[in-house]
Formats: sequence, structure tokens, C-alpha cells
Amino acid sequence: MASDQTEFQPLLLYGWPLRLVEKPIEVKVPVPVPCKAPDIPEPDWPLAKVSDTASDFVWFQATLAELALRAGYEIRLKAAVAACQ
Repeated sequence: MASDQTEFQPLLLYGWPLRLVEKPIEVKVPVPVPCKAPDIPEPDWPLAKVSDTASDFVWFQATLAELALRAGYEIRLKAAVAACQ
């Protein structure tokens, strides 16, 4: 037993600490954050309301209206996605 104690004494004399000192380490981990964008209701699409027997003029008019409506809807969706990034 006495020989075991004498083997560890030089380690203490050389400056080894009696206990380990832990230093804080900065770790960067992405954390998911819930998106709080408002719900964007899907509009009533004009072409969905046009009957199969409607004239070409009615189809063309509904198509133009839907193109404008889709452009505005797309802008609102892009704004909601950008708010979450």
C-alpha cells in the first residue's frame, strides 16, 4: 500500500490539478422556431364556377380574372413564407 501512495505523489508535485476544471464550450445548434404567419385563405377561383356550356367569352373573362387573383394570392403566400425565414 505504501508503494502505491508514493507512485502518485510525483504527479501531484508536477502540478496536476486535484480536480478537473471544466470550461464552458459554445455550441451552435439550430433550434426550430414555430412560424406565426397568419393563415391565408384560398380564394374562390373564377374558373371553378364557369359551367362547361359557357361561351368562349365567359371562359376568357374568368381566365383573366383568375390570373389576376392568382398573382395576388402568390404574393401573399410569398410574404408569409418570407416572414418565417
